[in-house]
Amino acid sequence: MPGQNRELSAEEVAANWPDATVAEQEYSTTEVFEYNITHNLTPMADAAGVYEALWRPDEHGWETARDITPALEAGLVRLMGNPEAYKALNPRKRLGFIRGATCVRETVVRSLQEVA
Repeated sequence: MPGQNRELSAEEVAANWPDATVAEQEYSTTEVFEYNITHNLTPMADAAGVYEALWRPDEHGWETARDITPALEAGLVRLMGNPEAYKALNPRKRLGFIRGATCVRETVVRSLQEVA
């Protein structure tokens, strides 16, 4: 998905950068997943009402995917219900937030299903 970052496995790093030294670290967390979405999408996210849920959930006491799902659902309805109104807010690179928002929502829903 455009604008997405993900952690590479040690195998992926070794395959792409054979001279790199990789020190794997183990850590304990209660997180099911972490998602990093690019900030060039913030104007459209703000207009759709999902900026706070995606970039600032901690400021609202939202700690789990369940906490942000209602905001994402409502924003997705707005985006999909009137996509033409949001096209002017697409980033210059034309990566498009509507497609990205759909992927984010699907990722959150999939995560909720995995932990339920």
